[in-house]
Amino acid sequence: MDLSYSKLYPMGNSTVLIDCLDGEISRDKFKTVASVVMHEKYIPCEQVGFICKPRDPKHVYRLEMMGGELCVNALRTLAYLYYRRTNERSFLLESSGSDQSFEMAITPEDSVSLKFKMNIQHIPLSGNLGLVQLQGISHFVEEFPSLDLTTPELIMKRHAALCDKYADYLKDVEAIGYVPYDKRDMIKIAPLVYVLETNTKIFETACGSGTVAVSIHEHLLSKSTDEFSIQQPSLATFKLQVQETTPNAYDVHLTSDVELVSQGKIFLSQADLPST
Repeated sequence: MDLSYSKLYPMGNSTVLIDCLDGEISRDKFKTVASVVMHEKYIPCEQVGFICKPRDPKHVYRLEMMGGELCVNALRTLAYLYYRRTNERSFLLESSGSDQSFEMAITPEDSVSLKFKMNIQHIPLSGNLGLVQLQGISHFVEEFPSLDLTTPELIMKRHAALCDKYADYLKDVEAIGYVPYDKRDMIKIAPLVYVLETNTKIFETACGSGTVAVSIHEHLLSKSTDEFSIQQPSLATFKLQVQETTPNAYDVHLTSDVELVSQGKIFLSQADLPST
Protein backbone atom coordinates (compact mmCIF):
# COMPACT_ATOMS: atom_id res chain seq x y z
CA MET A 1 0.00 0.00 0.00
CA ASP A 2 1.44 3.37 -1.06
CA LEU A 3 0.34 6.42 0.94
CA SER A 4 1.07 10.10 0.48
CA TYR A 5 1.99 11.71 3.79
CA SER A 6 3.14 14.94 5.41
CA LYS A 7 4.87 15.14 8.77
CA LEU A 8 4.44 18.38 10.67
CA TYR A 9 5.61 19.75 13.99
CA PRO A 10 3.17 22.04 15.83
CA MET A 11 5.87 23.01 18.38
CA GLY A 12 5.73 19.51 19.88
CA ASN A 13 3.27 16.65 19.32
CA SER A 14 4.75 15.55 15.96
CA THR A 15 1.92 14.65 13.60
CA VAL A 16 1.73 12.61 10.40
CA LEU A 17 -1.17 13.41 8.07
CA ILE A 18 -2.17 10.81 5.48
CA ASP A 19 -3.93 11.97 2.30
CA CYS A 20 -7.25 10.18 2.06
CA LEU A 21 -9.21 12.61 -0.11
CA ASP A 22 -10.03 9.92 -2.67
CA GLY A 23 -11.05 7.38 -0.04
CA GLU A 24 -7.85 5.36 -0.47
CA ILE A 25 -8.30 3.96 3.05
CA SER A 26 -11.66 3.01 4.51
CA ARG A 27 -12.50 4.44 7.94
CA ASP A 28 -12.36 1.00 9.56
CA LYS A 29 -8.68 0.71 8.53
CA PHE A 30 -7.55 4.00 10.09
CA LYS A 31 -6.63 2.34 13.40
CA THR A 32 -4.51 -0.36 11.76
CA VAL A 33 -2.78 1.98 9.33
CA ALA A 34 -2.03 4.56 12.03
CA SER A 35 -0.52 1.97 14.34
CA VAL A 36 1.86 0.83 11.60
CA VAL A 37 2.74 4.32 10.35
CA MET A 38 3.77 5.43 13.88
CA HIS A 39 6.23 2.56 14.19
CA GLU A 40 9.98 3.18 14.09
CA LYS A 41 10.18 1.31 10.76
CA TYR A 42 8.04 3.95 9.05
CA ILE A 43 7.44 7.53 10.26
CA PRO A 44 7.86 7.82 14.05
CA CYS A 45 5.46 10.39 15.47
CA GLU A 46 3.08 10.99 18.36
CA GLN A 47 -0.12 10.77 16.33
CA VAL A 48 -1.61 10.15 12.90
CA GLY A 49 -4.51 11.92 11.20
CA PHE A 50 -6.24 11.35 7.87
CA ILE A 51 -7.13 14.15 5.45
CA CYS A 52 -10.67 13.49 4.20
CA LYS A 53 -13.32 15.24 2.17
CA PRO A 54 -15.58 17.42 4.33
CA ARG A 55 -19.14 16.42 5.10
CA ASP A 56 -20.25 20.04 4.81
CA PRO A 57 -18.87 21.86 1.73
CA LYS A 58 -18.31 25.10 3.63
CA HIS A 59 -15.23 23.34 5.07
CA VAL A 60 -12.14 22.72 2.95
CA TYR A 61 -11.05 19.46 4.62
CA ARG A 62 -12.14 17.05 7.33
CA LEU A 63 -9.57 15.71 9.78
CA GLU A 64 -10.13 12.15 10.97
CA MET A 65 -7.85 11.24 13.85
CA MET A 66 -6.58 7.71 14.33
CA GLY A 67 -8.98 7.05 17.21
CA GLY A 68 -11.85 9.31 16.19
CA GLU A 69 -10.79 11.86 18.79
CA LEU A 70 -10.48 15.64 18.61
CA CYS A 71 -6.92 16.96 18.35
CA VAL A 72 -6.32 20.71 18.40
CA ASN A 73 -2.68 20.39 17.34
CA ALA A 74 -3.49 18.12 14.41
CA LEU A 75 -6.10 20.63 13.22
CA ARG A 76 -3.40 23.30 13.23
CA THR A 77 -1.06 21.08 11.22
CA LEU A 78 -3.77 20.43 8.65
CA ALA A 79 -4.44 24.16 8.42
CA TYR A 80 -0.78 24.87 7.78
CA LEU A 81 -0.61 22.14 5.16
CA TYR A 82 -3.69 23.52 3.38
CA TYR A 83 -2.11 26.99 3.40
CA ARG A 84 1.09 25.59 1.86
CA ARG A 85 -0.99 23.94 -0.87
CA THR A 86 -3.29 26.87 -1.70
CA ASN A 87 -1.86 30.09 -0.17
CA GLU A 88 -5.28 30.66 1.41
CA ARG A 89 -4.99 32.19 4.88
CA SER A 90 -8.53 31.88 6.20
CA PHE A 91 -10.85 28.86 5.96
CA LEU A 92 -12.90 26.30 7.93
CA LEU A 93 -12.04 22.73 8.91
CA GLU A 94 -14.07 19.83 10.28
CA SER A 95 -12.80 17.27 12.77
CA SER A 96 -13.57 13.86 14.12
CA GLY A 97 -14.89 13.92 17.67
CA SER A 98 -16.75 17.21 17.19
CA ASP A 99 -19.66 18.75 15.32
CA GLN A 100 -18.12 22.23 15.46
CA SER A 101 -16.59 24.31 12.68
CA PHE A 102 -13.00 25.29 13.35
CA GLU A 103 -11.96 28.71 12.05
CA MET A 104 -8.39 28.56 10.86
CA ALA A 105 -6.21 31.55 10.01
CA ILE A 106 -2.56 31.90 9.03
CA THR A 107 -1.10 35.03 10.58
CA PRO A 108 1.22 37.43 8.71
CA GLU A 109 4.08 35.72 10.60
CA ASP A 110 2.83 32.31 9.32
CA SER A 111 1.72 31.12 12.74
CA VAL A 112 -1.51 29.12 12.84
CA SER A 113 -4.53 30.52 14.66
CA LEU A 114 -7.50 28.35 15.59
CA LYS A 115 -10.87 29.59 16.84
CA PHE A 116 -13.89 27.55 17.84
CA LYS A 117 -17.08 27.71 19.90
CA MET A 118 -17.88 24.65 22.00
CA ASN A 119 -19.92 23.46 24.92
CA ILE A 120 -17.29 22.39 27.45
CA GLN A 121 -18.13 20.98 30.84
CA HIS A 122 -15.89 21.65 33.83
CA ILE A 123 -16.34 19.30 36.79
CA PRO A 124 -14.53 20.21 40.03
CA LEU A 125 -13.46 16.97 41.69
CA SER A 126 -11.25 17.49 44.74
CA GLY A 127 -8.62 19.98 45.82
CA ASN A 128 -6.69 21.14 42.76
CA LEU A 129 -8.21 18.43 40.54
CA GLY A 130 -10.85 18.94 37.87
CA LEU A 131 -12.24 17.20 34.79
CA VAL A 132 -12.70 19.24 31.61
CA GLN A 133 -14.85 17.57 28.97
CA LEU A 134 -14.46 18.86 25.42
CA GLN A 135 -16.14 17.24 22.46
CA GLY A 136 -13.95 14.35 21.38
CA ILE A 137 -11.59 14.34 24.38
CA SER A 138 -11.71 14.74 28.17
CA HIS A 139 -8.85 15.83 30.41
CA PHE A 140 -8.19 15.47 34.11
CA VAL A 141 -6.20 18.57 35.10
CA GLU A 142 -4.38 18.94 38.40
CA GLU A 143 -2.14 21.65 39.79
CA PHE A 144 1.09 20.61 41.49
CA PRO A 145 3.42 22.94 43.42
CA SER A 146 6.12 21.86 40.96
CA LEU A 147 6.21 19.50 38.01
CA ASP A 148 9.53 18.35 39.45
CA LEU A 149 7.37 16.37 41.88
CA THR A 150 5.91 14.33 39.02
CA THR A 151 7.51 11.41 37.17
CA PRO A 152 6.30 9.40 34.17
CA GLU A 153 5.47 6.54 36.54
CA LEU A 154 3.44 8.80 38.83
CA ILE A 155 1.58 10.31 35.89
CA MET A 156 0.74 6.88 34.44
CA LYS A 157 -0.51 5.61 37.81
CA ARG A 158 -2.49 8.79 38.47
CA HIS A 159 -4.10 8.62 35.03
CA ALA A 160 -5.15 5.00 35.58
CA ALA A 161 -6.46 5.68 39.08
CA LEU A 162 -8.53 8.69 37.97
CA CYS A 163 -9.98 6.82 34.98
CA ASP A 164 -11.05 4.04 37.33
CA LYS A 165 -12.41 6.29 40.08
CA TYR A 166 -14.36 8.59 37.78
CA ALA A 167 -15.36 6.05 35.12
CA ASP A 168 -18.99 7.21 35.24
CA TYR A 169 -17.90 10.57 33.77
CA LEU A 170 -15.97 8.94 30.93
CA LYS A 171 -18.58 6.97 29.02
CA ASP A 172 -18.47 7.29 25.22
CA VAL A 173 -15.28 9.38 25.15
CA GLU A 174 -12.70 8.88 22.41
CA ALA A 175 -9.63 9.98 24.39
CA ILE A 176 -8.77 10.70 28.02
CA GLY A 177 -5.91 12.90 29.11
CA TYR A 178 -4.25 13.64 32.42
CA VAL A 179 -2.53 17.02 32.55
CA PRO A 180 -0.57 17.88 35.70
CA TYR A 181 0.68 21.45 35.72
CA ASP A 182 2.37 24.07 37.83
CA LYS A 183 2.22 27.84 37.65
CA ARG A 184 5.15 29.14 39.66
CA ASP A 185 6.60 31.38 36.95
CA MET A 186 4.23 30.53 34.12
CA ILE A 187 1.86 27.64 33.56
CA LYS A 188 3.74 24.50 32.50
CA ILE A 189 2.06 21.21 31.61
CA ALA A 190 3.07 17.53 31.33
CA PRO A 191 0.23 15.85 29.38
CA LEU A 192 -0.47 12.14 29.00
CA VAL A 193 -3.20 11.18 26.49
CA TYR A 194 -4.86 7.78 26.11
CA VAL A 195 -6.66 7.13 22.82
CA LEU A 196 -9.13 4.30 23.36
CA GLU A 197 -9.54 3.10 19.77
CA THR A 198 -5.82 2.56 19.23
CA ASN A 199 -5.06 1.69 22.88
CA THR A 200 -2.13 4.10 22.89
CA LYS A 201 -0.84 6.17 25.80
CA ILE A 202 1.44 9.02 24.73
CA PHE A 203 3.39 11.51 26.81
CA GLU A 204 2.75 14.35 24.41
CA THR A 205 5.44 16.96 23.83
CA ALA A 206 2.63 19.47 23.29
CA CYS A 207 -1.12 19.19 23.76
CA GLY A 208 -3.56 21.75 22.35
CA SER A 209 -6.72 20.37 23.94
CA GLY A 210 -4.88 19.87 27.25
CA THR A 211 -3.78 23.49 27.08
CA VAL A 212 -7.40 24.53 26.55
CA ALA A 213 -8.52 22.34 29.48
CA VAL A 214 -5.96 23.82 31.89
CA SER A 215 -6.88 27.35 30.79
CA ILE A 216 -10.58 26.76 31.43
CA HIS A 217 -9.82 25.16 34.81
CA GLU A 218 -7.64 28.10 35.84
CA HIS A 219 -10.09 30.65 34.45
CA LEU A 220 -12.95 29.20 36.48
CA LEU A 221 -10.88 28.90 39.65
CA SER A 222 -9.39 32.39 39.58
CA LYS A 223 -11.91 34.43 37.55
CA SER A 224 -8.99 36.81 37.05
CA THR A 225 -7.98 36.26 33.43
CA ASP A 226 -9.07 34.79 30.14
CA GLU A 227 -5.65 35.11 28.45
CA PHE A 228 -2.98 32.47 28.97
CA SER A 229 0.54 31.58 27.92
CA ILE A 230 1.22 27.91 28.59
CA GLN A 231 4.57 26.19 28.21
CA GLN A 232 4.56 22.75 26.62
CA PRO A 233 7.02 19.92 27.41
CA SER A 234 8.77 20.91 24.15
CA LEU A 235 9.39 24.30 25.86
CA ALA A 236 7.30 26.04 23.20
CA THR A 237 4.61 28.42 24.45
CA PHE A 238 0.99 28.35 23.29
CA LYS A 239 -0.97 31.58 23.62
CA LEU A 240 -4.72 31.38 23.97
CA GLN A 241 -7.89 33.09 25.09
CA VAL A 242 -10.91 31.39 26.61
CA GLN A 243 -14.16 33.26 27.09
CA GLU A 244 -17.28 31.80 28.68
CA THR A 245 -20.16 33.21 26.64
CA THR A 246 -22.95 31.34 28.44
CA PRO A 247 -22.73 28.68 31.17
CA ASN A 248 -20.53 25.83 29.85
CA ALA A 249 -20.17 27.48 26.41
CA TYR A 250 -16.79 28.88 25.41
CA ASP A 251 -15.07 30.79 22.65
CA VAL A 252 -11.50 29.52 22.35
CA HIS A 253 -8.66 31.10 20.38
CA LEU A 254 -5.20 29.45 20.27
CA THR A 255 -2.15 30.49 18.26
CA SER A 256 1.27 28.94 17.80
CA ASP A 257 3.76 28.05 15.09
CA VAL A 258 3.70 24.93 12.90
CA GLU A 259 6.57 23.55 10.81
CA LEU A 260 6.37 21.23 7.82
CA VAL A 261 9.08 18.60 8.42
CA SER A 262 8.82 16.15 5.53
CA GLN A 263 6.56 14.90 2.74
CA GLY A 264 6.53 11.92 0.46
CA LYS A 265 5.34 8.35 0.12
CA ILE A 266 5.01 5.61 2.71
CA PHE A 267 5.30 2.12 1.26
CA LEU A 268 3.48 -0.12 3.73
CA SER A 269 4.38 -3.77 3.56
CA GLN A 270 1.43 -6.14 3.22
CA ALA A 271 3.04 -8.23 5.95
CA ASP A 272 2.68 -5.26 8.32
CA LEU A 273 -0.99 -4.88 7.40
CA PRO A 274 -2.49 -8.35 7.88
CA SER A 275 -6.01 -7.00 8.30
CA THR A 276 -6.06 -4.72 5.22
